[in-house]
Amino acid sequence: EIDYAQLDYLQLFEINDGEINQLEETGDRFPFEIRPVQYRNFVFPLEVSKEETRSYLLNIDKRLSATRFPMSLYTESSFWKMYNRETIFYGFCFGFLALVTIISLLIGIRLRLNIFIWYALYVLTFGLRCFAKLGYGYQYITHDFPEFNTHFFPLTTQLAMVFLIMYIQRYFDTKTNMPKFHRVMNGILILFLISTVLWAFSPSFIVQAAPVFISMRYAVMVTVIAFAYSSAIDHLKIDAFRARAFLLGYSIFFLGVVSQILMEYGAINSSLVPGDPLFAGFFVEIGVFSYAMLFLVIDFVNEKNKLVETNL
Repeated sequence: EIDYAQLDYLQLFEINDGEINQLEETGDRFPFEIRPVQYRNFVFPLEVSKEETRSYLLNIDKRLSATRFPMSLYTESSFWKMYNRETIFYGFCFGFLALVTIISLLIGIRLRLNIFIWYALYVLTFGLRCFAKLGYGYQYITHDFPEFNTHFFPLTTQLAMVFLIMYIQRYFDTKTNMPKFHRVMNGILILFLISTVLWAFSPSFIVQAAPVFISMRYAVMVTVIAFAYSSAIDHLKIDAFRARAFLLGYSIFFLGVVSQILMEYGAINSSLVPGDPLFAGFFVEIGVFSYAMLFLVIDFVNEKNKLVETNL
């Protein structure tokens, strides 16, 4: 198993008596159904007895991007046991995220609270980003559209950042409490909007310029992180509970982001970290945020009831 679902091309060769024979060719630029094993990651079935020694060559290509390719070797039975455990675990996690999205949308529409709509869209888009990162996006959503799949992961990442900014702006009322920083984030939102339009009309240009845009995205991410923490710290004197809940949830998510980056650059051995740390951080973040949002609903309903009683 190659535990990185975003690889463009993979070729597996066997060296036998001085000859090199190609066994498999796959990647996320090929239709999903041609994979030798229908799994989110790239898996190559091999038949090697205990007495044998065989040599293989693996060619991996990830265009215009850094890459990693942690490999695991399973017996057939242990692979399917892992597959079943993983399916149950991720099924529960993504089911929870879907439930949070639906409930937040319903609350936002019913109570006319835009913050819940932006929160639902953040959970949805970043959840889809994780779904794509883990390889499930190509397996279940974009499997017949390899070209679109190339853009699905970065596009959901960008949209998630847009909705996170809009959620933070309303969660801390930064328009009133931090007007200058609020305007800076509005500028970033406009840049995201323009880049998305360019993306839709010229996807090939975006792909070719990916190394530059990735560097720019890191700068934007730093700005968003600074905005998030500054807003939360400034809000401590207004509503300590909401601010602390956000700081806790976002810090756990940020820890997952840092761990993921360190894994990408080889500073942390991926075998020492079970699962995807960024997804784990996001999942815990949503649990903490949802707990805080529950109290926001309760406060809103109580204030509304008091207003009705006063009018009566």
